[in-house]
Amino acid sequence: MKKRIIILAVIELLVMAFLLVLVINSRSAGREVLNPGLTSWESRYVSGEGGIFAGDPSIYPEGLSEGEEIDFIYGPYFSLPAGNYSVSIDYECEAPQTFEVYSYKSGSAVFKHEPEKLTSDKTTQTYHFTLLKAVDDLEIRIHYNGNGAIKISNINVVASSFLVREIVLAVFLLFVFADICVYLYVKQGPKAGDGRKLWIDVCRGVGIILVLLGHAESPFKWLIFGFHMPLFFILSGYLYKGGRKASEYISGLFKRYMIPYFVLAFLNLIVRMFQMYFEDGLTKEWVGRFIFLGIADAGEWLPNCVSLWFLTALFLAMAGMYLIHEKLMPFQRFIVVLLCLAGAVLMDRFNCPNVPFNVGQAMMGIVFAEVGWILKKYDIIKKTAQLKAADKIGLFAVILICGVDAVWYNYSLGGEITAMLSMRYEFVPLWLMGAVFISVCVMALCYRICSLPLSGLTVPLGALGRHTMIFFGFDFCMAIYSTRILQAYFSYSPWHFEVPVRFLLLLLLFLLGRIAKLDKHKII
Repeated sequence: MKKRIIILAVIELLVMAFLLVLVINSRSAGREVLNPGLTSWESRYVSGEGGIFAGDPSIYPEGLSEGEEIDFIYGPYFSLPAGNYSVSIDYECEAPQTFEVYSYKSGSAVFKHEPEKLTSDKTTQTYHFTLLKAVDDLEIRIHYNGNGAIKISNINVVASSFLVREIVLAVFLLFVFADICVYLYVKQGPKAGDGRKLWIDVCRGVGIILVLLGHAESPFKWLIFGFHMPLFFILSGYLYKGGRKASEYISGLFKRYMIPYFVLAFLNLIVRMFQMYFEDGLTKEWVGRFIFLGIADAGEWLPNCVSLWFLTALFLAMAGMYLIHEKLMPFQRFIVVLLCLAGAVLMDRFNCPNVPFNVGQAMMGIVFAEVGWILKKYDIIKKTAQLKAADKIGLFAVILICGVDAVWYNYSLGGEITAMLSMRYEFVPLWLMGAVFISVCVMALCYRICSLPLSGLTVPLGALGRHTMIFFGFDFCMAIYSTRILQAYFSYSPWHFEVPVRFLLLLLLFLLGRIAKLDKHKII
């Protein structure tokens, strides 16, 4: 076994050395400036003269002063083939303005992104975009809102060819992920469950990957946000066991969720404060955040660790579930769960601010935890796995399609992505249906996979699922470094590489934690 691993390592090193040579050779030919700067600037309001705007009563030689709202158009129009591009704008402004890259073809938007901001604390703004097909009417629009003064000194459109570097990075990530999977399998073997149900761990491993995908700007974000956090609450309810004293159960929850919450909040804030000290400088507001550790609002008070809201919400949800199961009769429990649902919906409808320790999210979490408890009580996951193959496939397809359709229609109604953190649910029955149906499909699929002789594939996912604390705790912190790594490598940060690079950084932290034996705390 050791000899095989050594041979594989040598082969990987040789392949990566060869690919590294290709990257070095491709760097010099990877970028091409497509325009000569502001000499091709046009506008129906003004004309560019050496980088200074003139020709309008509200515009002066030194720049644009306060006045009416107007748009400056860079173009129109210029043609670009399909590929990767970046737009750089050198400017000075006293108040925030916006710009966008825009293309219209036959009356429909071919390419359009949300407006980017020009702020007074920067002098250059760069936006990276990808054209999936050629356009001949691209233009850059700067929207001046009439506040403050603005001066545009240069605009460049740059083409970037990164095919070789994309292939090299993909191969490198594939090698690293394969090596980590081999390490986890060799170290933990088929006994990865450690007395726990392996399919639950695999399901949580899938869930944590979905969290990373959901936090990236992936095209599947609307679907992932429709069920990925409810899945964790459902799994918590599925694993719920009562029968203990209230003090013993609540103290156990506090040790499992709240102590890691404060520790991870402290570590993330330390990292963020060092970053601000060297980049932007510290403010009184940041000192306050440091002192209070984000107690008042885990969603907004904790930069780099927004996902820690889940710990406080899960603590309150499971504490509430214990109380309603141990103190109430079934009918009374049903009424309380409905009241929790109604309270969460009302907080959404009236745009209530986030309550300390995320009480609003915890109320919705109780609803999903109760769903998990029902799944466990009636053994629904196991019963679906015992169906005949044809019945099983048909039932799975119907439930999955209904769940995806419900999430899609809910997303279409409001035009915004549903999110538990911001308590934005749109049409609640659709969201509940989509979240529960897709979560049940994920659970059933993981249960079925773990019943097959594929322990080599399930062990790595099970290992991730049993140690999700580090992924929740440092997800946003690692997002900053993954973005910077990709910008240094590509000059922009494509989402399909941002996710695996961030995942790789978190995996490395996870392995360091394993080596240092810092993996005692487990979520769920």
